[in-house]
Amino acid sequence: NWQQASLDLSPFVGEQIRLAFNLWSDAAQTADGWTIDDVAVFSSDFDTPPLPPQARLENPAVGSFQSGIGIISGWACEAQEIVIELAGTPVPAAYGTPRGDTQGECGDSNNGFSLLVNWNNLGPGEHPVRALVDGVEFARTTVRVTTLGSDFLKDVRRTVVV
Repeated sequence: NWQQASLDLSPFVGEQIRLAFNLWSDAAQTADGWTIDDVAVFSSDFDTPPLPPQARLENPAVGSFQSGIGIISGWACEAQEIVIELAGTPVPAAYGTPRGDTQGECGDSNNGFSLLVNWNNLGPGEHPVRALVDGVEFARTTVRVTTLGSDFLKDVRRTVVV
């Protein structure tokens, strides 16, 4: 039987608290105990935080390998600014390109964003990528960059017999 319970935390306003859920038994019981689901902590003063943005980071894929010139892209329903943070450095992305596939979710279609990136500038190794709508993070991933030792490969020739 599910039961809804609430607890008034107003005596702790302004303090940091930790919520803990404990199940005690005398070892005579063999039932599963209880399950906690849908815990919510909120303020009744109507000062609720904003909802997370409706947005998706589509490229790069989580854990993908990157090298050379590539693109970071996705969409966001409502934004003044899209910022992509590469290894801790914020870079504004172009925003507002047509994306007909977002019409149903966003109510309009000018929601695309993109940023051309030279992954080699980050150097070899794993690098974090964060995407933000108006300063609010909506996606985070890590990419693995492989370089050939320079930002741009130049003066290299190769002959291939086909």
